Amino acid sequence: MTRFSCRMTGETMEKVARVYLDLETTGLDPERHSVIEVGAFAVDTAGDEVSNFQAICNPGELAMRNSEPKAFKVNGIDPQDVLRAPPIEVVAECFMDWLDKSAELYAFPVAFESRFLVKKPWSIDKGRWAPCVMAAVRSIMGAAGALQMIHGKPKRPKLVEAAAFFGVTVERSHRALDDARTTAKIHKEVLVYQQDPLMDEAEKLKDGM
Repeated sequence: MTRFSCRMTGETMEKVARVYLDLETTGLDPERHSVIEVGAFAVDTAGDEVSNFQAICNPGELAMRNSEPKAFKVNGIDPQDVLRAPPIEVVAECFMDWLDKSAELYAFPVAFESRFLVKKPWSIDKGRWAPCVMAAVRSIMGAAGALQMIHGKPKRPKLVEAAAFFGVTVERSHRALDDARTTAKIHKEVLVYQQDPLMDEAEKLKDGM
């Protein structure tokens, strides 16, 4: 199994406009848990792939002891692959070398990714993150009546729900690069939706009701 890959699909990273990130972790709490896989999908202004990055990393013995077994059931990553992977510090250094320094960073749930990646050894400043993709999706799907209402507000959509709404094919879920790629495809549809004047007018009419 390839646990570490960095693939260029374009001539240089200078064409990158946006980078979509997704993480797999040992749990949900960034104070106790750690990143075990990072996937990133870089696109140009047209939304076409320029490059991608994927790596499993070993966060260390303590982090693995504190891991939630449910996390590995969800992402399907074999803990033995994590233990055999490069140290998290090595992967973080390679990732930061790959990452375009000026590209906007996107994630489906920005709050989750940013809370893990602001910590060492990643140290990605929270100011680098663009608006949350999930928030934009929630607004669109909520206006369309496609989400269950909870306490008077649309529930937070799952990635697969957003993909189904926008007609995006999901080949595989809960692996970092696959989810980053799916997020990029969904966001491309969101941008088309937001730029459609008919959609804007429909929103104005709805707001005026």
